[in-house]
Amino acid sequence: MAFSPDGKRAATGECCRQARLWDLAAEREIGAEARGAPTESTTIALTRDGRRALVPCGDGLLRIWELASGKMLAPFERSPADLNTLALSPDEKRVVTAHHRRTVQAWDVATGARIWARTDAHANNVLAVAVSPDGRRALSGADESTLKLWDMDSGKEAGRFEALPGVWVLSVAFSPDGKQVLVAGVAGERREQGSLELFSLDGDTATQTKRLSGHQAGVHGVAFLPDGKRALTASADATLKLWDLATGAVLRSFAHEARVLRALPVAGERAVSTSDDGTIRLWDLSSGAEVDRIDLASSHDAPYGLAVSRDGRSIFAATHLGVLLRFDERERR
Repeated sequence: MAFSPDGKRAATGECCRQARLWDLAAEREIGAEARGAPTESTTIALTRDGRRALVPCGDGLLRIWELASGKMLAPFERSPADLNTLALSPDEKRVVTAHHRRTVQAWDVATGARIWARTDAHANNVLAVAVSPDGRRALSGADESTLKLWDMDSGKEAGRFEALPGVWVLSVAFSPDGKQVLVAGVAGERREQGSLELFSLDGDTATQTKRLSGHQAGVHGVAFLPDGKRALTASADATLKLWDLATGAVLRSFAHEARVLRALPVAGERAVSTSDDGTIRLWDLSSGAEVDRIDLASSHDAPYGLAVSRDGRSIFAATHLGVLLRFDERERR
């Protein structure tokens, strides 16, 4: 799920049904489109001008959705493998997609044309991708320990580095200044161990500076806080954690009852998280207290997509049943 820069519209992806667009001010659905067979991809991103959404559809195609009319435009060229995740460049003129079967691709958002494709990007399925703050490099990770940097213009490999041996990379993030990278994943013969590493970047050379220990299971999500000095992680050990990146220490640990899917910073030193326990929870990062929660378990639903508005004050969550939830953090203080 994602929302427009003005915060007035949001796009959600339903796991097995359709993509839906909502006018948040009027709290009404503007349009809905269904394409092809069911898909588990719920990754949707909006262009910076707020006019179009990029929607991975059930027929395996990436489509551009015109938000004003609620209509799907012509699809991007067909991809060679199922799409796992995507990341927009800072100017949002290009989108990088990560796929099954070793593939990373870049696309022109305005035309839907493929700019470049690397069908041999990794040895296995590509599960994570991010674009650097300056828009010059894309970073990809897969169910292997090798990470690769790609030139956003040519698609040529610009550099590579290794996570710890045996790690499957599940999430990557650039720091706000682009000088550091966080790599989150899972390790162990049974994929039961969490992995979190901090790397410094000098050009296209990455050097591990810290191994952050604390999670007892795979780390599925990672996000830098705006200050670039702290980070949030979400883990299958049913916790989200706040980290001091200078020392590698866990500043706070917050508990759910099941796997935590996403954790994102919110304005006012707060964080929001979604979990398989069916809850969306708001946390105070300073005190460690749970501030509020929405429990969807009684309605046989669970949150999946999570987004926070650009001012950090409005929180949106998409659920497995296709419901878009919104609450204003300012009203819950």
